[in-house]
Amino acid sequence: MRGEIQGEKIIFDQAENLLVAVTDVGLLAQNLALAAESKGYGICYIGGVRNNMEAISELVGLPEGVFPVYGLTVGVPNEGNEVKPRLPVEAILHENEYDEAKYETLLPAYDAAIQEYYERRSTNQKSETWTQQMANFLKRASPRLKRRIG
Repeated sequence: MRGEIQGEKIIFDQAENLLVAVTDVGLLAQNLALAAESKGYGICYIGGVRNNMEAISELVGLPEGVFPVYGLTVGVPNEGNEVKPRLPVEAILHENEYDEAKYETLLPAYDAAIQEYYERRSTNQKSETWTQQMANFLKRASPRLKRRIG
């Protein structure tokens, strides 16, 4: 990674490099998760890592230009937990062309499923629907990681 080997300074401002890196991390994590689960291990992605990237980067000693995307725990579960419903594949996959009309039925159905899950889970109960959470999340400006990504 270090350009100094070639006498160059690396510039961290290319969207292509960011997209390739995040895609590679996702593929690696998914393959690791599938392999672990096929052997009977439990896994848990920790997306909350992105909520405090700077502190976590410092804690684990990441160099400039490197940032955590998420954590991944792997282990032998000692109990079963509630499984959070995910968006149905139809909400993510589009064939031949993008079909926004399908969200009129898919999103209310998913909101109902996620709200039921939040109400019945044993910890961290919520009353927001998924679309409420996403609207609140997407209306905020993201903090910039000046030191980490340029």
